[in-house]
Amino acid sequence: ESTDSASYTLISSDGCDSIVTLDLIINHSTTGDTSVVACGSYTWNDSTYFESTDSASYTLISSDGCDSLVTLDLTIQPINNVSSADTSIFYICENGQITIDSIIYSDEGVYELVKVSEQGCDSIYYISIQLHDTVVYSIHLDNSNNGMVWLDLLDYDGEYEIEWLIDSVTYNMDTIFNIIPNSVTGTFIDSNNCYSMIDTTIGIQTGVGSSIAEEKLRIYPNPAFRYLMIELIKASSQPAVVKVYSMLGQTLLENDFERASVYKLNLESLSEGIYLVEIEIEEEKYIKQIKIVE
Repeated sequence: ESTDSASYTLISSDGCDSIVTLDLIINHSTTGDTSVVACGSYTWNDSTYFESTDSASYTLISSDGCDSLVTLDLTIQPINNVSSADTSIFYICENGQITIDSIIYSDEGVYELVKVSEQGCDSIYYISIQLHDTVVYSIHLDNSNNGMVWLDLLDYDGEYEIEWLIDSVTYNMDTIFNIIPNSVTGTFIDSNNCYSMIDTTIGIQTGVGSSIAEEKLRIYPNPAFRYLMIELIKASSQPAVVKVYSMLGQTLLENDFERASVYKLNLESLSEGIYLVEIEIEEEKYIKQIKIVE
């Protein structure tokens, strides 16, 4: 410790005493720790650290020339920055929206987001909002043969649900027979749970009536026994799809025919009764009521 009371007596050659007093000041060296929590990296005394450490140290020299040793206790918290190439993709329905981290998105695009960790570190990542493919369909009304309404899907083979509201009555089938409606509304839901509204003002079309269709094809015999002939007045360059429905709308037969002018449809699997035959060819449909006899 510092002191000004230490003394020493010297005796000269002639026997006289001389007293020497020490005026002493002790400057102490010091040590210390610096604790730091940083995000990603930390620069300390011209050195940058990217990992946690407790062994970094630095020696300080005071104005009186004494050394002081400081040790760094550093904790590095990670920053999880994601490049735009690793963008997370989210899909929404047309006119739909999605909530991500309490933010509502309703428009297509790529968005940069900042996420703060519990330690207060910012992480940047990207999301892409995209629209589900739109299901294109049309709604048809055929006012011939007691009338019917049906849904026609274009380039879509996924699952879906449909609910018609026709003249205040609800239906859940693609085709409704024996009806000439005054109004048609409803809801179409595809496999992505995207909704679209069915409304006569935007979708309904007049189907192929007898007078138009009979200029293009003939169906005979009617009543039919074991087979039904479908004859095209003009041979088509496209294949034909022929379906037979019960009067409740159940599909009982479905045949794809290659290009020809005459098709022969086997009816042996069907019992006696009244049925509806639908012929689709060259993007047109014709529906005819037939009777099968035994």
